[in-house]
Amino acid sequence: MTAFEATDPFNNGTMATATEPSTPAPVPYDLYSVTQYPWWCLNYFIIFWFLSNLVQTLLLRAPSKKIRDQFESLDQDKRNNAIIYVMQLVGTSIAFVAQLYGSTDIIFKWQETTSQSKLNSLQFALTLVAILYIWELIFRKKIGLPLLVHHLVTILLIQLTAASFFDTHDIKYIRYSTLMGFHATFEQLTFLALFFFRLNIYENWQAFWFFLSAAQSLLFKTFVTLVGVVYFCSMIHTGRLTTSTKWGIFWTIFTLPLLALLFSAQVYACLILYKLGKRCQVMDNFDSMEKSVTMEDEDAMDAELPMTKALFREESEMFLGDYETNQQSLSPSSNHTRSSILLDSWHGPRSRRQRSICVGSMATSRELCLPSNSFHLEPTAEEDLEVELGLESEVTQTGLEEAEATLTA
Repeated sequence: MTAFEATDPFNNGTMATATEPSTPAPVPYDLYSVTQYPWWCLNYFIIFWFLSNLVQTLLLRAPSKKIRDQFESLDQDKRNNAIIYVMQLVGTSIAFVAQLYGSTDIIFKWQETTSQSKLNSLQFALTLVAILYIWELIFRKKIGLPLLVHHLVTILLIQLTAASFFDTHDIKYIRYSTLMGFHATFEQLTFLALFFFRLNIYENWQAFWFFLSAAQSLLFKTFVTLVGVVYFCSMIHTGRLTTSTKWGIFWTIFTLPLLALLFSAQVYACLILYKLGKRCQVMDNFDSMEKSVTMEDEDAMDAELPMTKALFREESEMFLGDYETNQQSLSPSSNHTRSSILLDSWHGPRSRRQRSICVGSMATSRELCLPSNSFHLEPTAEEDLEVELGLESEVTQTGLEEAEATLTA
């Protein structure tokens, strides 16, 4: 057996070499195999359809009333996003386990041969990821450009490496595809953070989950990308990526550009995760300030309540008049002061998602809060993404929609 031998899954498990490929089998695939595209592709879509409806039913009937109410209050596109997070969490976890098992020879031991079962396991993992991404593109109501680029490049890499291996029987294409597959199969922390955020679960830990997922994703994806670049350069240096075939020419030209696109999308996703974590951190700071108000402070505020309410009505009318005239929300450069203490003395404590638009009082040092249910301000996604995170401003849920749409599995 030569150094470049690899098990051929299309020829009843016989051994084929990279330099002397055996004659392809009359049937290029096993029609009933769960690890290959043609037949089981249809069954995967049926399974995803069934599971997505099952997840929606379970969330609508969750034991926790808070989760039920939060999910029911979401728009349909945000409901779909929450369902996608669960599907991605389950699907990528299964694919990751299969990928680890299939990689024991060609990745962790860096051998040139592997068994039929391990090769089938790798094909199953990559096929599952590709079909899961296609299903997500169909199921999502809105999708950002970075996420679209990430999914399309991943699907393209999986298909092209599978076709390259089928034509050449060279294990290097499966190894490269497996390495890049870790970009998609190791994102469980990201989906957990997004799911907790979307359904408002574990509020005090949301910033931590976003920071942890951003750091884990950046470090791991950078490592995998560097390994892929080194492996590609070594193949060029040793002459293994020969240009004597059409696939050799193709991969010599397009390997690094496709890898750069994939990594750029991942870095952008990490930046969005970090920004989401900073916003949750701002909300946590607001909550801490609200909870730190002592009983004496509350009594003092109650004593000043009549004057405060009168000032509140006066400045609220003035603020609403400016809003109706300008039809735009407050900006960081506005003359109005951002709130430093968020406490509605006559409306009771608010939840994190019921933020108020706060107006600085010119007559007193106390900040006055205009309840968010007095009128509806909905900044665009672009305005929300451009908010300076260092300011103590209100954080709206609707403005995060575009940030969510830019993320992956």
